[in-house]
Amino acid sequence: MKAPYDISYEKEISFDKSYDRETSWPQLKDRLKNICECSKNLMVSLFDVKKRTFICCSGSFETVLGYTPSKLIDGGWDFWIDKIDSREKSCVKKRITEFLYTLNSDSATIYLRYHLRSLSGKWYYLKHVMEKYSVCNKTLTFNYIYDFTENESINRCLKGKNYKNHSFFLQELNVSSRECEVLKLISNGLSSKQIADKLCISYHTAVSHRKHLIEKFKVLNTAQLVKMASEIIRL
Repeated sequence: MKAPYDISYEKEISFDKSYDRETSWPQLKDRLKNICECSKNLMVSLFDVKKRTFICCSGSFETVLGYTPSKLIDGGWDFWIDKIDSREKSCVKKRITEFLYTLNSDSATIYLRYHLRSLSGKWYYLKHVMEKYSVCNKTLTFNYIYDFTENESINRCLKGKNYKNHSFFLQELNVSSRECEVLKLISNGLSSKQIADKLCISYHTAVSHRKHLIEKFKVLNTAQLVKMASEIIRL
C-alpha cells in the first residue's frame, strides 16, 4: 500500500498541454468551476493558494457529509480541519500547510487519510488527494476526497480485534512494526538501554530506531515525538 503522505513528489504540474494559452483566467476559472461543481460521486474543491480561498466546491460535500459548499468556501481550511478527529488533526494540518505554502516544495501531489465528523455527527474515513497546478499566474490546488468508510468497516470486520486503525497513519510516516514497538516503549519512559534489553536488540540499534522516529515525525526531541505520536495513535 502506498503511504498517504509524501509519496508522489514530482515537478509541479502545468496545464500547458491541456488548455489553450490564449484562454483567459476568467474563462478557465468558469470551466473549472463547472467541472468541480458538477461532480456527484466525488467530493471536489478548487483552492487558490495565493489568495488562500476556495474558489468552488462540489455539491457532493453536502450529499455525503451534510456541509453545503458555501460552508467550506466561507470557512476555508480552518472549518475543514476543525472537523477532523483530534488524534489526527495536528498531523494532517501540518501536512496540508506544508504542501500549500512551503516555497521550496516541488511536490505536485500528496495523499492523506483521516477521519472527519459529518454534520449529523457520523464519522467518515476519508482519502484525500491534493494536486497542485500553476496556470495563468495562479497557483491552484485541486482536492479530491473519497469516502473510504466502507473500506475501513470491511477491514475491521475481517480482521476483528487485530484491526488497528492507526496502522494507516504509521504507514503514512513509513513507521515499521519494530519502530512502532520502540515508540510505545519510549512513551512508557524506557531508556534506549532498557528498550534494547526488552527487545533483545543492541543498544546502537535502539538508539538508531529512536533517531529515525524523531526524523520521520519531524520533531526535535523525544518529548515532542511522544506528543506528536499520541495525536495519531493511542500510545
